[in-house]
Amino acid sequence: MQKRVNRLISNTLDPFGRFLRLESSSSILMIGSMVLALLFANSAVSDGYFSFFQQRLGVTMGAFSLYKPLILWINDGLMALFFLLVGLEVKREFVHGELSTPAQAVLPAVGAIGGAIVPAAIYALLNVKGVMSGWGVPMATDIAFAIGLLTLLGSGVPSGLKVFLASLAVVDDLLAVLVIALFYTESIVMSYMMWGAVSVAVLFVLNRMKVAAITPYMVVGGILWYCLLKAGIHATAAGVITAMFVPSSPAIPLNVFSRLTRASISKIDNDENRELTKENEHELNRVVHMATYAASPLSRLEESLHSFTAYIIMPVFAFSNMGLLFDLGNVGSDGAAVSAGIAAGLVIGKPLGIVGSVALLMKFGKVSLPEGVNMKHIIGAGMLAGVGLTMSIFISTMAFPEEMQNVAKLSILGASALSAVLGLAYLKKHI
Repeated sequence: MQKRVNRLISNTLDPFGRFLRLESSSSILMIGSMVLALLFANSAVSDGYFSFFQQRLGVTMGAFSLYKPLILWINDGLMALFFLLVGLEVKREFVHGELSTPAQAVLPAVGAIGGAIVPAAIYALLNVKGVMSGWGVPMATDIAFAIGLLTLLGSGVPSGLKVFLASLAVVDDLLAVLVIALFYTESIVMSYMMWGAVSVAVLFVLNRMKVAAITPYMVVGGILWYCLLKAGIHATAAGVITAMFVPSSPAIPLNVFSRLTRASISKIDNDENRELTKENEHELNRVVHMATYAASPLSRLEESLHSFTAYIIMPVFAFSNMGLLFDLGNVGSDGAAVSAGIAAGLVIGKPLGIVGSVALLMKFGKVSLPEGVNMKHIIGAGMLAGVGLTMSIFISTMAFPEEMQNVAKLSILGASALSAVLGLAYLKKHI
């Protein structure tokens, strides 16, 4: 019993450690989901696998009607919750975390920017006369896989390197969200955009009123999701926008919580029998209620979403989107250029952009590496950042026509696997 209590306390007091464990175990589930998807897509049940995700589901109530294929409910609906979590993590890091001061934020932020620009430039150079719309695909890093791979190297990995890679991946996710919102949006329906703006205004009011309950933000965020979906903007942006308005400060200050909690516990201690009487149960419920609101709405929502996202949303996304046929057929010059651009962008562009930008910043910006971290570690982290997978695949569904998506996804899969092997081998040698 004591061990279980200690484990629960450890998870609470060490959120970063819990984050690493979640990401590493989630990556194992995702690998299994991808393998299953590849087996299903290239077996006798291939037709059933693909048709399953094309069946239309929805709801109709009067004039309101929303019907979409299952694959779009996953990519537009479930992934909106994933992006809500991304938005919460980004806000937490910038408000209270590793990116909360300029000195902490500048190194991973510059590394992430360099690691996004260089892969995009490499892709563009290789596709000048081809499919240019895919330049955003090799920009992204899969945070779950990158962190999961780093944990495979054991306790010898400097903690500063873990923090650097996690912070870089958070900024990388933010850049990917901006790319999706700004460059992969088609025609816009202004009437729904206006209602979307009203939803954002309501979220702003909720934030300014310091509403501590999570439900109002989720309800208004759901309305915003529908408005953006109908407006023509990728609906997952609603998750990030909603996250920006979820309060990061608790409703009950910590000093007030501490004083009131001590008073309730003192009443329980004064009971000689210390049994679960009606009065003691009232004090316990009071402590639980206060503890809930002593944590910020942001941290409570992040906590409730993290496991669901890691163990449900990401494996479902992987299983539904990684059903690739190994038969490339005649891909033509455009397909070859797309494949080369994605592979070179992830395997070469990512480490080149990250390491180059960090080296330049250290030379001209008087910035030092985290304690225990050297440039060889940064090179290895840059290689691991070439694991695109989730975000790269997600962007590829918007960047390419359907006939090109199989080529793009296979390139992402191959390049990510190569980046993982190279990164692990290099870091194992230099740690």
